[in-house]
Amino acid sequence: MKRWLVLLFLLVLPIVGLAQATPKIYWEHDGVGLARFECVVDSGTPTNLGLPTPSGTTYSVDITACTGVMTNGQHTLVIRACNVTGCTAAASITVVKL
Repeated sequence: MKRWLVLLFLLVLPIVGLAQATPKIYWEHDGVGLARFECVVDSGTPTNLGLPTPSGTTYSVDITACTGVMTNGQHTLVIRACNVTGCTAAASITVVKL
């Protein structure tokens, strides 16, 4: 029985080790006058990302913060920087889920 448990462990270990981390989205902003960031997928309803903690001037979030469960296929994603008067969109990027 011990031999089978060890064999099972050795077979499962590489599979678990190959799990991929959730992809992240990175963008830059100087943070001046910033109230929040929003993410818009496929021209849909904006998702409030709040103010993630930056690393210098680089911000990041897991892509699931923008999309929730993304369907397979090609999507357009836009990050918007917002202050008290409105939001300004960055250039869109294309995201493909296989």
